[in-house]
Amino acid sequence: MKSNKLEMEYGFEDGCPLSESQLNVYLDESVNDMGTSYNIPFKIKFSKSYSAVEIKEAIYKLAEIYPVLAARIVVVEDNISFRFDGELQISVGSLDDVDSFVQPFELDKCLSRFLIIEEESILCIDCHHLILDGASKIMLLNKLSDILEETAICSVDYGVLRQLTFEENLSSEDLNQSKEFFDIMLSDMDEVYDLMPSIAKDKCDGEHYCDFYLDSSYLKSFLEDHSITYTQFFTSVFAYTLSRFTGSSKVFFNLIVNGRSHVDLTDSVGMFVRTLPLLFNCENQKTDSFLTDSSALIKSAIKCDFYPYSQLANEYGFSSDILFQYAYNLIYNTKESKNIVSVEDLEHDEVGDLSFYVYNHENYFKIRVTYSDKYSKDLIEHFVESYKSIAHEIINKKITK
Repeated sequence: MKSNKLEMEYGFEDGCPLSESQLNVYLDESVNDMGTSYNIPFKIKFSKSYSAVEIKEAIYKLAEIYPVLAARIVVVEDNISFRFDGELQISVGSLDDVDSFVQPFELDKCLSRFLIIEEESILCIDCHHLILDGASKIMLLNKLSDILEETAICSVDYGVLRQLTFEENLSSEDLNQSKEFFDIMLSDMDEVYDLMPSIAKDKCDGEHYCDFYLDSSYLKSFLEDHSITYTQFFTSVFAYTLSRFTGSSKVFFNLIVNGRSHVDLTDSVGMFVRTLPLLFNCENQKTDSFLTDSSALIKSAIKCDFYPYSQLANEYGFSSDILFQYAYNLIYNTKESKNIVSVEDLEHDEVGDLSFYVYNHENYFKIRVTYSDKYSKDLIEHFVESYKSIAHEIINKKITK
C-alpha cells in the first residue's frame, strides 16, 4: 500500500474478483429491479464521415487498450468475478434504433454495447456502471478520437486489476481506523430528517441542467484563505442548502468520490468511484466554523473511503437516495476534438431520488440534477437557485447563522 506502484496479483487471462464498489453495484442489481439505472449510455456525433467498418475497427482497438470493455460477470458457487472474454455487442442501424438501444444488461454477457449509425456519422455507446464511471467516459472518448485520427498510444490499461490489488493490500489498521471514524460520525442517524416529497400533482422524473457562475479567482482566494478544497466547499454548500429544505440541523446524504487517488489509476478506465455516507450538523454554526468543521469531516471521510459501504449500511440501517458529487471537468470538451462534434447522454433510469452534480468546466461551473417523481420540477429549480445563492453568500461572508 505504501508503494507508488502496484504489483498486480491478477491478469486479464484468468479474470479477477470484483472490487468493493463493483460488488455493491452487483448486489444492488441482483436484489432489486434496477432497470437501466446502472447504464451509462451516450451518443457521439462525428464531424467526419467514417464507414461502419472503420468505426468497428476503432471499437475493437479501443477494447484492446481497455480490456474492461469486454468484461462479464461469472458466478461459481459464492465466488463472483470478472472474466474479460465477453463478445463485444456491435450493431449497425439507423436513428430509429436509438430509442431501443438502451436496455438492461445481462451481467453474464459483455457489459458494453455499441450502435453505429453510418449515414448520420453517429456512434451510440452503452456501458454498465460495473465497468465505467464518469471520469472513464472522458478518457474513453479521447482515446476513441485518437484511434480514428491514428494518433493513439495503444498501451493496455491495467487499472481494474491494480485497483483490486490496492484494496486487497489494505491493512487491518487502515480498516479499523475507517470503522472508528464512521462509528463516531453515524452515531446520530436517528436525529436526521429526509427531504420531503413534493405535494405538486405534476411530478415526474426529470433533469435540471444550468450554468453556475462564480468568480474563479475570488473563489480560489476564498478557498486558500480557509484552507479547503473545491470538493469540501461545494459539498458543504450542499449540506447547508439541504438543511434549509429539510428543516433539520442534521442532514444525511451520500458523497461520490472519483476513487483515483492512487497514481496508477489516474488515467484508467473502469469503475473506481466510491460512495461515502456523510452526516452533517449545521446547528448554531457561523459560516467560517461550519466550513472548517465540514471540510475536516469530508477530508476524514475521503481518507476512510475504502471501508465497505455495504457493511456500514447493514450495521446502521441507513438508506439515502440523495447523492452529491463535485467533479473537475466531467463534461467532454468537443472543442479539443478534431472529429467529435457533440456528446449527448441517452435517457435511462436513475439510481437515486435526487442526484446533484457540480462540474468545474473550464472557467465556470455547471450544475446537473437528476430526480425521481418524488420531487417536482419547481422544487428542484428552487433548490438549485438556493444552492447558487448560498454559495455566493458564503464566499461574500453574508451568512452568519
